[in-house]
Amino acid sequence: MTAHILSYPDDRLTLDVCLLFFMAGLEFLRAYCGIRGNLQESEGYTGLNLMLSVPVVLLALYFLFWQSYVLRADVIIGSIHLCLDALTGIMAFGTLARFSSVYT
Repeated sequence: MTAHILSYPDDRLTLDVCLLFFMAGLEFLRAYCGIRGNLQESEGYTGLNLMLSVPVVLLALYFLFWQSYVLRADVIIGSIHLCLDALTGIMAFGTLARFSSVYT
């Protein structure tokens, strides 16, 4: 077994860390909107949850394919994350449709 020492480019490290913190903030905001929208049966919060799903999925794709070094663990965790985001989006879309049909 051989070991490889890979240096991480400094400019890419800053970008990856900033994008990771940005994604964490978006995920927190998205989860908050999803919970609040579900509890209040609010179309606005549920719609915001769906809109925030788009940049989160794009960032997840970045970390899955285009970050400097993509390890096998990154592929596994990123794939699970994208599947859960897809499931969350489908559920949020169904919930939004139910909320809008109840009040009309």
